[in-house]
Amino acid sequence: MRPGGVVLVGGPGEDHLFSFKELLYATPERFEPSGSLPEADGFELITAHRIQYKLELRGPGQVANLLAMTPFYWTADQDTQTRLLAIRELDTEIDVIVQAYRRSASPAE
Repeated sequence: MRPGGVVLVGGPGEDHLFSFKELLYATPERFEPSGSLPEADGFELITAHRIQYKLELRGPGQVANLLAMTPFYWTADQDTQTRLLAIRELDTEIDVIVQAYRRSASPAE
């Protein structure tokens, strides 16, 4: 990245999809927010925004569709996937942190 360039880093906030995770795991855990770029690599945090809202899933297959587009899909067994197909409604949390970083003119060595 050229000096002065800006990079955006996004990741889950602690409550991201928590109600959904309650359907998947006996003891769901909250996310530990991460994803910051180290100043030692020549990046300076410009701003950070947290985006939070409720996602309302309605209709057959919508909860299973959500599973298919998350990394949780790879750990969900066939019984869990079948169970999620039967769920017609779910309200879950969207909690995303977006950070903007600027590359310094001369990265720290």
